[in-house]
Amino acid sequence: MLLLWLARLTQIAAAVSAVLLARRRADHRPFAVYMVSVTVANTMRAMLTAWWCPIRPLGSPPFTGSARLAFHVDEAVGLALPAALAITAIVLFAERRRLAVVPALAWIGGVAYLCASYPEVRGEQLRRVYLAAELGALCIAAGAITLWTWRRLPPTPARVALLAVVIVDGVTLIAGAWRYGFWDHWHLQQIALTLLYATLTILQVLTWIQASASRRS
Repeated sequence: MLLLWLARLTQIAAAVSAVLLARRRADHRPFAVYMVSVTVANTMRAMLTAWWCPIRPLGSPPFTGSARLAFHVDEAVGLALPAALAITAIVLFAERRRLAVVPALAWIGGVAYLCASYPEVRGEQLRRVYLAAELGALCIAAGAITLWTWRRLPPTPARVALLAVVIVDGVTLIAGAWRYGFWDHWHLQQIALTLLYATLTILQVLTWIQASASRRS
């Protein structure tokens, strides 16, 4: 529980510092939108889990009624997180920003598939869908970042911040809960995310101080 709240608090701090920095640097706005969206999405998922569709043992009876609706909303938000990462990577790193529509369309298709396939797709099957979404988002982000390095454009704070997110997502995919137990070892993700968000907060605060000092001089 402590790790959970540390991850939530550091995420809020990273989102707030991103918004503050975006007020000083317009090029940081895409990352600020990403951080705020992720923070709102995770808060929504926590509320849904607490009020309508609590986490239950694998093999439990399917949700019905309003609980099922809340569960599908949770699935939609869960798929929106990797989609948001892919979209932000395209906006920050790719030459053709209109390609951001691709992960958006993939999100719509994924949500429709999960709603139509319930209750067959849940538990382990749902984990595989989430894993596929994570892999797809990381592949898109890695491709956009690779093309960006070939163009030798400057590493803005927004790009550095999103690059850190992509690296941590990749590491947790290889050596986190995805490998050692998605449902039983989520604390590994919480540790990694706490360190990530704390680092992002420090980076953005220091950049904000530097930008503020430059405006006064």
